Amino acid sequence: MTRTTLRRWMPVALMLSLAVNFFFAGLAVSHVGRPPPPPHGPPGPEGFLLRLAETLPSEDAAILHRALDANRATIRAERDVRDSFPQRLRAALLTEPFDPQALMAVFETTDQQERALRQRVQASLAEAAAAMSPEGRRRMAEFRPQRHGPPGPPPGPGFR
Repeated sequence: MTRTTLRRWMPVALMLSLAVNFFFAGLAVSHVGRPPPPPHGPPGPEGFLLRLAETLPSEDAAILHRALDANRATIRAERDVRDSFPQRLRAALLTEPFDPQALMAVFETTDQQERALRQRVQASLAEAAAAMSPEGRRRMAEFRPQRHGPPGPPPGPGFR
């Protein structure tokens, strides 16, 4: 390269370098002050109950852990029903000739399975709450799982 060509491209190279540096600086600054990542652990009801147990007095937490242990298979079955739904839905939608009753059967079967499993877990939690101290039930009532990410929209009118 000749000196005049180098002089002509030097400002362009400096501007590109400056732009790249500003990009990475902005990227680094955008991560400052962010909320921590969501807690690790099982998702769904199991993770919720484990986080709830952390806030309870030790005796009440033990009661909740026993209820959770007794329902792990039910919780897993509910997750399996939920996870298999898209495949069953897809199969019903792609069957030729299309049968609307078969599609409705997928919906109804899934609803019934989820409802039965959910009722078993809820009954077990009600029994656990009945065995807990008043302080444990108060903490359960006040428990709000930690939210991550931006808050949702404000509640609509009349929400309490």
